[in-house]
Amino acid sequence: MSYIKFNLVLITLLLSSIVHASFLDCLNLEYETTVNRKVLFGLLENQLTIKKNKCIIEISLTEYKYLNSNWLIDTCREPIHIKKGATSVDVLKRVGSCAQNTNDFCKEWQKLKLVIQDHGLIFATGEREKLEDQHGQIYCSYQLLDKYLAKGNVLSRYKVEAKSEPEVSNDLKIEENTKSSTVKDTSSHESNDRGTF
Repeated sequence: MSYIKFNLVLITLLLSSIVHASFLDCLNLEYETTVNRKVLFGLLENQLTIKKNKCIIEISLTEYKYLNSNWLIDTCREPIHIKKGATSVDVLKRVGSCAQNTNDFCKEWQKLKLVIQDHGLIFATGEREKLEDQHGQIYCSYQLLDKYLAKGNVLSRYKVEAKSEPEVSNDLKIEENTKSSTVKDTSSHESNDRGTF
């Protein structure tokens, strides 16, 4: 009986370390991916480009060839904020949870979230669990942004802390079928937690 308990504990620890490796793989990933989509009966094209260099995620959307939107987010930097704009940059800082606020930061995060979903995740090729696929890369950025902007966790490529509260939502985790992970949900902009998936 103790042999079975030991094996279960060992398997749980191995799965936890694999999930953590997936988080670090996603966070440390460097790539540039572009999703093009024809609009207006194929006459024009919308283009979403995501450039990721470790913690820094740069998102550009060109709609109808002329309308440009740019966002720059460093998921490892405090205070939690969004830099918006191509030539003139506006900085929007997180003030509390967006579940209770409708400030400019929260509105911009909702807009950015829809841009990634509607122009990226829906039209990207490949599988979301494979970081070498276009869909996997966009999904990786989407999860990091959700953890940083929505949940208020400043990420770290170096410092890892165990969290006691399990993640309730299965759709916002990088996983390979049976893996699970834990996070600590913070709603204050003053949080110094360095999260893991």
